[in-house]
Amino acid sequence: MASFGEVPHFHVNATGDVVCDTEGAGSAVMVGIMIGLISSIGINLGQNIQAIGMQEPGAQEKPCTSKTWIIGLVVFVTGSLGNMVAMAFASASILVPLESSQFVTNIFFSKLYLKKEITQKQWTGTSLAVLGTVFTCVFGPNDDRCFNLPQLKGACTPPCTPPF
Repeated sequence: MASFGEVPHFHVNATGDVVCDTEGAGSAVMVGIMIGLISSIGINLGQNIQAIGMQEPGAQEKPCTSKTWIIGLVVFVTGSLGNMVAMAFASASILVPLESSQFVTNIFFSKLYLKKEITQKQWTGTSLAVLGTVFTCVFGPNDDRCFNLPQLKGACTPPCTPPF
């Protein structure tokens, strides 16, 4: 199969047409899920670390004076970039629900680092978020949807009808 430049999921067929491949092998999607999950946790940890840094003297006026806040910012930005990388391996319909992992991160961060008591309602809510995420990832759409230019233009011009 000839590759279509550096654009993933496309190739040139025997007649010279550019066609869309499937999203990728299951292992590539799993790589995307793992990168997305780690990145979402990193985003949340970065925000929590920044919040801790804001409690340092002088950080309210000038956050960049706090080393803790800067570390949190680096963790947050790294997680955000990781989310973009994950999109190369798995579709958004799988990766977006994984953002709910941030609730789990908050629960454990609060319990382990901040030494806060977690209520039964919080555990139940977090468990339901995890269950919903699992159901969304397992049963949600993960088919590849590649559209050609006329299909995309048709979706954006009146009457706005989706190409699927």
